[in-house]
Amino acid sequence: MHIEQTQIFSALSNQIRLRCLYLLATNGEACVCDVVDTLRITQPSASKALSSLKAAGLVRDRREG
Repeated sequence: MHIEQTQIFSALSNQIRLRCLYLLATNGEACVCDVVDTLRITQPSASKALSSLKAAGLVRDRREG
């Protein structure tokens, strides 16, 4: 899958997405509830940020349960 550079830079241009990416880079895998609690943001904001990072190819998701 080819991700355009503009999509990556666009994903990194938002403070919440950068904070999510930093959290994942420093702590490894995390669920949305961990992101919400750690960053003190709403669940929809966390989900949207993670979705944008996933679309840019910067994170992967895994469903469990």
